[in-house]
Amino acid sequence: MLGGVCVYYLCELDGLLLTLRVFPEHAGSTWFSLLAENRAAQSREVLLSSFFNPVLRHQLYDTDEDRWFREIRVAGDARDGSRLFHLRVNEDKDRYTSIAHHYALQRTARQGPGVSLLDEQCTTSRYDYMGGPERNLSNSLPLHTGRFQRQPGVTTFTEPAVAGDLLRLALQPDASAQFDHHFFAAGDEPWKDGATNRAPQPDMVDKLVRQAERYVADGSTPIALLVSTSSREAIDADTFTAFLGHLQTQVEFCALMKGYAQLSENSLIGIRDVFQAIEGLLYWRPEAARAKMLEALSYTCVDGRCFRQYALPHGNGTVGRMDLRPFIDQGCWVISTVATYLRVTGDLDFLDEECGYHEIVSEEARRVRPARERGTVLEHLIRITEYLLANRAEDTGAIRALYGDWNDALDGLGTLPDGSPGYGDGVSVMATLQVLQNLSEMQDILSLRPSAGASERSASYARAKTRLAESLERYAVQNDPAGARRIVHGWGHGRSYFVGSRHDVDGLPRDSLTANAFWILAGMLERDPSMRGDILAAFSRLDSKYGLKTFEPAFAENVRGVGRIGKLPPGTAENGATYIHATAFAVMALFEMGEPELAWDQLEKILPFTPIHGNLSHSPFVMPNSYGHFPEKGIDGQNMNDWQTGSSNVLLKAIIRYVIGFSPGVEGIRIQPAAYCPFERWTATLPCRRHRMRIEYLNTARGSRSFHVNGARAPSTPHPVMGIEMLEIPFDALSLQDQTIHITIED
Repeated sequence: MLGGVCVYYLCELDGLLLTLRVFPEHAGSTWFSLLAENRAAQSREVLLSSFFNPVLRHQLYDTDEDRWFREIRVAGDARDGSRLFHLRVNEDKDRYTSIAHHYALQRTARQGPGVSLLDEQCTTSRYDYMGGPERNLSNSLPLHTGRFQRQPGVTTFTEPAVAGDLLRLALQPDASAQFDHHFFAAGDEPWKDGATNRAPQPDMVDKLVRQAERYVADGSTPIALLVSTSSREAIDADTFTAFLGHLQTQVEFCALMKGYAQLSENSLIGIRDVFQAIEGLLYWRPEAARAKMLEALSYTCVDGRCFRQYALPHGNGTVGRMDLRPFIDQGCWVISTVATYLRVTGDLDFLDEECGYHEIVSEEARRVRPARERGTVLEHLIRITEYLLANRAEDTGAIRALYGDWNDALDGLGTLPDGSPGYGDGVSVMATLQVLQNLSEMQDILSLRPSAGASERSASYARAKTRLAESLERYAVQNDPAGARRIVHGWGHGRSYFVGSRHDVDGLPRDSLTANAFWILAGMLERDPSMRGDILAAFSRLDSKYGLKTFEPAFAENVRGVGRIGKLPPGTAENGATYIHATAFAVMALFEMGEPELAWDQLEKILPFTPIHGNLSHSPFVMPNSYGHFPEKGIDGQNMNDWQTGSSNVLLKAIIRYVIGFSPGVEGIRIQPAAYCPFERWTATLPCRRHRMRIEYLNTARGSRSFHVNGARAPSTPHPVMGIEMLEIPFDALSLQDQTIHITIED
């Protein structure tokens, strides 16, 4: 439970303050605590109600059949506010597996001075709670009358079983009452188990919460960042500190999931999605990251093609469903994540781990089977690299888009002009830049694990890098008559049309955010620093109220050769809106090119808790995936979804690499906080190999930077691009006796 142990919901009305605290103790135990406080000057009567309708099946919502397999009965003594509900739900997962889920819901009351429980009613019938089968929570009759009509003690088969109650209280001024609802897995026959009839101690949940909070406060939160005094009014230091904890929770959720957040029979795991999230997770859960990478790597074809998405095998061992659409970028994220894992952990044995391959039986039916062949992780990476290089277009040498690149909605570049099946020589500049970066990463990996043929392979990658870079400079940069240059996103088969160019297929000039961002991240700016102004000009044209847009302008509905992106309303998702995942790439690029203030301008726009986000349609404490902006259609800051989105991991990596400045390499660690930070001071703790790095930063405004390691002044060197002083610590200089390395930075 990183970054906070509970969720709180607050409501205040006419001096009555209601607080609901949700505490997920562990997988089989959740506490719901409702506190009612009378802050008015007069006594009052209050009607409180709880309603639990747990599905307890592998599905997302109730069906008409669920009532046949669910039973809820009530027990316990209501005189002191305690109640106990027993729940049993039967489920047939398949023809061989039948499960009975047993849970209990225990309610206990804590009534302080000045509180009287006037009446308590409970029901196990959904129809009783609503006031009839045609009613719902929005027009429940008992919530208006304060009475259930039937109050059955057990419900099963004939109607949906629930656990509901009505509590009528009298509260004197300053009086408060708390009701704790503990929902937990119980024994096979919980109504025969006397243990579930024993109510917990009144303050048990508070003790559990304090214990969990101490766990976080003691530094067990893996990447602890404590900041103070923000120079930006929109970014409160305390809020930013708390938000980082939630961000880590979100990244962990995305990295370790077993499918879509909305689990279903077709719930799939994205290769691209999970590897990007793992690249954030590996800093604090390297074992879990290692296991998940091995799982996902097994969904690689023998030729090195990575599936777009995979489903875990069914309980009987049969292969799950797959998404076999060949989005070219899938393997790019695999290579980058493994490279980061090796740099951070030093776990070179991972390269020797063996895992399987899969082979495609039917592309059309999306049928695959495990291949007989197995290989090491290093062999998988080599095959993935060869697959990417095999997809260089014959005419330009750049990487073919095939079905598409990272931007799923732009899925038309790889099509053939006459509608023939298959894929043409349409190119993704973003993917080409990613492969350019991958080749450097593969050279690093080969240097860490020397073997027969490694030097020859590395030399071939060096030659491929040169050819890709030359191809990008020749074909991906367009000049206009005034001398300004534009980095295109890609082109169609035979370079018959362009996207993100001076003159797109629809006749409009257009900018692509990701092509410009990855030009920086792949190191192309170092080849030609004069491109800096052109990239900044593109970022300026892409800027908007909610941050940098993925494209500007948006695509109309029927633009030829771009795919389904035009079906999205302009100003939403990837189509001319702030798709935050892409914006976070650009934030990293701005930091990398030595523009930290511009990077923070964009961070301020995309952080969901800053003042401009008054129209959020999802959670304000985790990253959403986009901010829409099309006021003519009532869209102004709403977002598609949150939690399961890659914007979380890119933002976390930007904070680690550029705000904290923590950047492990092949031979050592670089500490390189950006030249500008809105916080007066911050302290960060990060794990690295067998050490913990405690980095303390103080902005003294003196105009120069100094480093101390374990109290001793350390020499620094200038960063080649960012224009800052940085500290380099070789790994072989780290003593195993120094479990914690203290680094102080003064600017």
